[in-house]
Amino acid sequence: MNEGITISKEIAEQEFERFADYYMIDVEENKQFQRVITKALVKNIIEFEFDDDGPKIKHTTISGAELVYGVVSGTAKREMGKVGDNNIDRIYALMGSLSGVGTEAITKLKGRDNAIVEALAVFLA
Repeated sequence: MNEGITISKEIAEQEFERFADYYMIDVEENKQFQRVITKALVKNIIEFEFDDDGPKIKHTTISGAELVYGVVSGTAKREMGKVGDNNIDRIYALMGSLSGVGTEAITKLKGRDNAIVEALAVFLA
């Protein structure tokens, strides 16, 4: 993340729409989570990188670590199924799988990082 560098809200909203379009997501039901993601885009905490395989999400955590969430796959979705019906456990299983760092690493995120992970998972699950 480039500290202090931001993008406009309009650009962030366009990036989010591109992301939502890729996954064919209807965002109307989850506006509060869209706001979290848009705010993180504006502040350059996350960024979407689009290539032929689909969007990847770069997330620079409070500690400065960089997580990269890959494109949702059946493998990542299966990880969600391994933890049962608890939505929070499912969120962390999905995002741990997409990032390649595992569930435990994702559960250790705090504050805004936690909010961002949960908001992304709402749209990716």
